[in-house]
Amino acid sequence: MPAQLIVTDLDRTLLRTDKTFSTYTIDVLNRCREKGIKLAFATARKERDVARYVERLNAPPDALILRNGTQIYIAGELCVTQGISPQTRDTILRALVQNFPKATISVEINNTLYGNDKLFEKWHNAEAIRTDFTDLPNIAASIIIIGINSIEDIAQFEGYMPDDCYIEMSSGETQHFGFIMHRDATKWAGVQVLSAKMGIPIENIVAFGDDYNDVSMLQHVGTGIAVENAISEAKAVANFICDTNDNDGVARWLEEKLCS
Repeated sequence: MPAQLIVTDLDRTLLRTDKTFSTYTIDVLNRCREKGIKLAFATARKERDVARYVERLNAPPDALILRNGTQIYIAGELCVTQGISPQTRDTILRALVQNFPKATISVEINNTLYGNDKLFEKWHNAEAIRTDFTDLPNIAASIIIIGINSIEDIAQFEGYMPDDCYIEMSSGETQHFGFIMHRDATKWAGVQVLSAKMGIPIENIVAFGDDYNDVSMLQHVGTGIAVENAISEAKAVANFICDTNDNDGVARWLEEKLCS
């Protein structure tokens, strides 16, 4: 089936461990686009974190799925925003603070990070404000973040999630996190938005990923590819396994399958 859209995760998928991608990868992406194949990044990162990668391409990606689907841009236009309402946000935070007093917690509101621990300032790379969460602005939050040790920790927080929110693990190099987001903010939901608005059938979408937040996307698109360094859950649902992120796995697969 013809590929019309490439959707790729960034960290530990398209990007190497040092947070760069090679000239070879850029060349392959550009060649795919010259063949008429559109490109989208799907990432847990926010817009300004993605900008430095966008600048290296011949043209900006055709779409961006940011913050795991919290924000979706098509042709540079913001078309979807899925946040956690102030009321729901505060209910979740009160429960977490009361029941997990030692947990490191933060919440992102309008690109400002409000947290109870300095750990997240360096990781988040944004303006950070120390808080006990009683003085937050009356604005929807894009994400609530909890420091965790392993996937098993997620279960203890699930009982505190309202019906319109969910928690999912994100694997970091040195620290793991639980991401709490609106129920409709997922990469897979974002891909469905792109499919509908860009007029591209799901079966003509190729997606790459490595982590828990990529699993449903890899499972349901036309062709799902996990990098060799992906978690086992991502590999289990993928149609193909490509080389590792440090060996330009995404670009090598694209060159062989789509650019040859």
